[in-house]
Parts: sequence; C-alpha cells; structure tokens
Amino acid sequence: AGSAAVQRLFEGYFSALGVPSEPSPFNGRSDYGPFLEHGIPAGGLDTGAEKVKDMELRGRFGGLANTAFDPCYHQECDDVANIAFEELQLMAGAVAHVLQNLSSTPDLRHMLRFPLSAPLHRRAATAPLKSLPYQGSHLVA
Repeated sequence: AGSAAVQRLFEGYFSALGVPSEPSPFNGRSDYGPFLEHGIPAGGLDTGAEKVKDMELRGRFGGLANTAFDPCYHQECDDVANIAFEELQLMAGAVAHVLQNLSSTPDLRHMLRFPLSAPLHRRAATAPLKSLPYQGSHLVA
C-alpha cells in the first residue's frame, strides 16, 4: 500500500516531464527486499538493468531491440565509464521530487499505512532515537 503511493509519485514525475517510464517488478529481489519483508514501505528506480528490450520498448526508449537495456549490468564493463549522466540526472530529479513530496506530506504515516503491527517495529518507528537500546550499530530488543 505505502509502496504503491511511492510508485505513483515516481510515475507522476515522469509523466509530467513527458518522459517514458515503465514500472518494474517490485518483488523484493533487490536491496529493498528486507524493508518490504518487515512491512516498511519502499520505492525506487532502475534503468532497465539486464531486462531485454523488445521492439515496443525500443520504440519508447530508443537503442537496440533484443538486447539488454544495459549490456554491462553486473559485467566487467559496469564501471564509471558506463554511467549515462543524462539518465543519472533524470533519476536524481525523480528521487528529489518524491522525497520533497513525502517530506511535505502532513500525515505521511497514514498515507504510507505505517506504523507496523510488530511491537519492536512500532517502538523503533515512534520512539526518539535516544531512547532506543543500541549495542554498536544494532538495535536490541
């Protein structure tokens, strides 16, 4: 529920700019997976990675059909020289837009359907940081 709200903000940003976008599966496959497992809303962007572009996607995004959006994804050539700076700027603008919207939402917890039902998570989400028991960087119950 909360993750869908974040997704709509990203989609609205790209739509307002007239930039083609396509939702990618939000199935916990990436770094956000543990957040979703604990009921914490998440959202994010990718620029295609290893997904193969068909002719329809080529028409929307350009490039070659029947090849990955990023042939260097997780390959030896995936280094600083592989950064598409125009895309990076577009993605940074999208993130800034979403964060601005979320930070100015009066009842953000309600919009994201948060806090969680698990007592420790509720406590961690609502307690002042000084009152949480830490051992090093780990929260302990």
